[in-house]
Amino acid sequence: MGTEGKSGFGSMSTAEDVTEGLNLEDYTAIVTGATAGIGLETARVLAKRGARVIFAVRNVKLGETLKAEFMKESPHARILVMHMNLSDLASVRAFAAKFKDSRLPLNILVNNGGISSTTGPQSTPDGLELMFATNFLGHFLLTELLLDTMRETAKESGIQGRIVIVSGHLHNFTPKGGIAFDKLINQNEIWGFSGYGQSKLAGILHGRELAERLTAEGANITVNSLHPGAVQTKLTHLDGFLGFLISKIAFHTSSKPTVDVHGPGRKKMCTAEIKNVNPGLMLICGLTDGELVLCFLFFCFVLFAQAAATQVYVATHPQVHGVTGKYFADYNEYELRGLAMDKKLQLKLWKWTEEYLKTH
Repeated sequence: MGTEGKSGFGSMSTAEDVTEGLNLEDYTAIVTGATAGIGLETARVLAKRGARVIFAVRNVKLGETLKAEFMKESPHARILVMHMNLSDLASVRAFAAKFKDSRLPLNILVNNGGISSTTGPQSTPDGLELMFATNFLGHFLLTELLLDTMRETAKESGIQGRIVIVSGHLHNFTPKGGIAFDKLINQNEIWGFSGYGQSKLAGILHGRELAERLTAEGANITVNSLHPGAVQTKLTHLDGFLGFLISKIAFHTSSKPTVDVHGPGRKKMCTAEIKNVNPGLMLICGLTDGELVLCFLFFCFVLFAQAAATQVYVATHPQVHGVTGKYFADYNEYELRGLAMDKKLQLKLWKWTEEYLKTH
């Protein structure tokens, strides 16, 4: 853990570490899923480094609360909160239209938002498998709708645009063939790890195909996907046996406004608020109520800061300039294999997606 790769950073580096010394005042970034976990930390650090950051979120009220907290840390931060539900294509289209109406430039698009489910199959009102709709399709549509803005921004500013797709190593856990095209609509067979893995594989394939197309047209925009660090966020919050066990033994969490704690020389933030701590755990640890809360919060913040670092690195660092169509883990390029490198599957997914969006 923590061994440095070619980038000079290792798995213990934080999002602030990988952006140290960077001035992002000339950048505008959109971060989806920016009200929790690594999306929240990504947005915080981009704003701290000077970028104008748009929170694309379902819960606008929470987004505004978090914005207020950010402003306490960075009074000059430029943050806009805008509503978008990735699982609702109408909502995605409305967000894109409103953003384009603002006439703002767009340098960085971080497709971070996502959901997971191990409790049973779920679908959108149109019958599409929910994880696939949220983690992949919503982001595909959002990216397509904003590409012209990114092209114009890159051309006018001379700053290379960057599209960052948050995937993960679970892209290896998929249904047979990688994408179960015949089970995406009005089916109840794909869910859990295979459904989640399928949506993450789709993100990688999308990124690779889009990178090839943008390179072919000469656009000054890169597209890369990545594996973030593994943390307990709202993505997995109380989902499955492990979450249940943790919540019963140690604590209950809620998405209240952020709590500030001070790490070594740095103030960090987290969306988790401890409501009830099991007295038995306190006795075993030999801690008072307040000490246990602070220990948990510090551990949580360090995890979020590290887990968000790879996507912040790919979105901003000069070392990644010109790099496109790649997959990163721990701030370094990671070799993809198997279905993630399947060109036929890549093209089939692109064609399926285009056809689906024509009628939805």
